[in-house]
Amino acid sequence: MRGWRTLYAPDAVVWHHHSMTHRHTSDFKYELVGRNRVRLLARNACLGQLVRYAPTMVAYDLAYVIYAALRDRTLAPVRGRLRGLREWRSARRSGAAGRRRIELEPRQGLAAALRRRRAWGAGTRGSAGPAGEPGGRACE
Repeated sequence: MRGWRTLYAPDAVVWHHHSMTHRHTSDFKYELVGRNRVRLLARNACLGQLVRYAPTMVAYDLAYVIYAALRDRTLAPVRGRLRGLREWRSARRSGAAGRRRIELEPRQGLAAALRRRRAWGAGTRGSAGPAGEPGGRACE
C-alpha cells in the first residue's frame, strides 16, 4: 500500500525463531501482541471492515484474553489491547494515506488458533500455520 515493490520467491525458506528474547507466553509478548493487533486494525482496516467484522473480532479477542487469563494466569493481553485502543486515533491517522481496498485472507477460526497453540506447546516450533486472523471480503 505504501508503494513498495514485492518479490515472490517460491523456493525461499524462512526460519522464524518465535520469541527469541522472551518466551512464547511471557507477559511482555502478550502485551505487545495485543497492542500491535489493535494498531494493525487502526492503521489498515477500512471502516466497512471494522463495522462488518467488529462483533467477530471482539468475540475472538474476548475468548482469547479469557483463555490466556485462565491458562497462563495473565492479564497482559488485556493491557496490550487497552494500550492499543488508547493509541487508536493516532494510529488511524498515521495509516490513512496508504489505506485502500484490499482482499483479505479467509478466516481460520478459533479451532485453528487452538491447534496452533497446541503445536507451540508440543514444541513444534518449525511448523507455523496460516495467520488465522479475522478476514473475508474486501472493503466496500
